[in-house]
Amino acid sequence: MDYRALGRTGIEVSLLGLGTGGANLFGQARGAEAREARLLALRALELGVNCFDTARAYRDSETRLAAALAGVPRGDYVLASKYQPQTPDGRLLTGAEVEAAMHSSLARLGTDMIDVFYIHALKAGAYDAVMATHLPVLLRAREAGLIRAIGVTESFAGDDPRHETLARAVRQDEVDVIMVGYNVLHQNAERDVLPVAAARGVGVVVMAAVRRALASPAALEAQVAALKAGGDLGPDAVPDADPLGWLVNDGTPSVQAACYRYAAGGPAVATVLTGTFSREHLEENAAAIGSGPLPAADRARLQAIFGHLELGLGK
Repeated sequence: MDYRALGRTGIEVSLLGLGTGGANLFGQARGAEAREARLLALRALELGVNCFDTARAYRDSETRLAAALAGVPRGDYVLASKYQPQTPDGRLLTGAEVEAAMHSSLARLGTDMIDVFYIHALKAGAYDAVMATHLPVLLRAREAGLIRAIGVTESFAGDDPRHETLARAVRQDEVDVIMVGYNVLHQNAERDVLPVAAARGVGVVVMAAVRRALASPAALEAQVAALKAGGDLGPDAVPDADPLGWLVNDGTPSVQAACYRYAAGGPAVATVLTGTFSREHLEENAAAIGSGPLPAADRARLQAIFGHLELGLGK
């Protein structure tokens, strides 16, 4: 497992991280027992994964993750969680409510320090108000040692496909870490976000590297068909059947492996999250990440085919 600096934070993270959200919700979506979650977390640690991502919004994932990591020395892993800056009806949380949310996460996680605490799915239209009201609270928490780094995650699929929130965040030096939607079908962060993050020392965490349209051959074929029908891809851009099969070779055993390798090769990327609840898939993803970036020719071909898209695909 490779390890990279998470921007200027002083935190070292494994290139593959384990997320507890997505479709699986750390096993909750399939009714898996807590024992299975612990086995997955321990296997991740064995593979060299030290980065674990969760959120209060992921049902009981915080408490489930705390139980899964019970007994593991706190210094052996990096822990990230999140709070939602607005209520479901759009009301902005007060500073006191942000502080309460942070302390609730600390309690559920059974720790006295969260390595990265994110403002979760921050919408571009709420950016100024959130930063004015919430950032002072988060800065005080960082100074007090309750959190090590302040982060922002975006809502790229549909709400913010052009990464307006993160483009502002990396340019204004208000946060230490960003979580970006970045994958083979949604590459535009390479233009406006990742190079600036690299230049300014902002840590980059990738989400949605392999999800939905990229997770199965049938879903990918359907997505490509829709893109062709809508005029977003030319009729001969990729084959209709197995459209990314050309990426599979002796060094890349599957399309999904190629997708992880692509995401890990982005500028400033420190870690790529996987939301799998399968130990077998986790091992496969770790092997893919460990095999290094895609060959330059494959990466360039993917960029030529899909690099113009700004549709928020792959969420």
